[in-house]
Amino acid sequence: MIADAWRKLDASRGGELFQTPIEHFLVRAYSFGGIDGLLARATVLEAALGEEADHDRKLRPKPKRNLSASDRMARKIARLLGDRTAADAYRALFKIRSLFVHVHGRADLSTIATEQKVVARRLSRRVVNALLDQATAGAPSRAALLARGAP
Repeated sequence: MIADAWRKLDASRGGELFQTPIEHFLVRAYSFGGIDGLLARATVLEAALGEEADHDRKLRPKPKRNLSASDRMARKIARLLGDRTAADAYRALFKIRSLFVHVHGRADLSTIATEQKVVARRLSRRVVNALLDQATAGAPSRAALLARGAP
């Protein structure tokens, strides 16, 4: 299974869906544990599906200007995976990431619960695998894929 995913990743290099540094953060995500691994997995998701418009309201279409960056990412993940619960998993991961980044060194975040690690690992793996499937199937441009969501 890992070998198949790596072959897909190798075949997808240079393709538009993998022009962002997904591979770099993916390797880091699985090279580290604890908070470093969790942060890297959150970064994998942002590298995979994030857009400049997520952080710049002026670039968003009017009906979606009031959505936060994390809500925009949660929606993209849910659409890509065809799973609304994935949005909740992303929001939980984003909350942990934000707490650690904004209040660095919090004692209560020194130990990440196993369940949180598993959810982060599973979500990042599912998103990357979905993008690999799209890339090997000849997906449209990255912008078009993110605009419409995956089938």
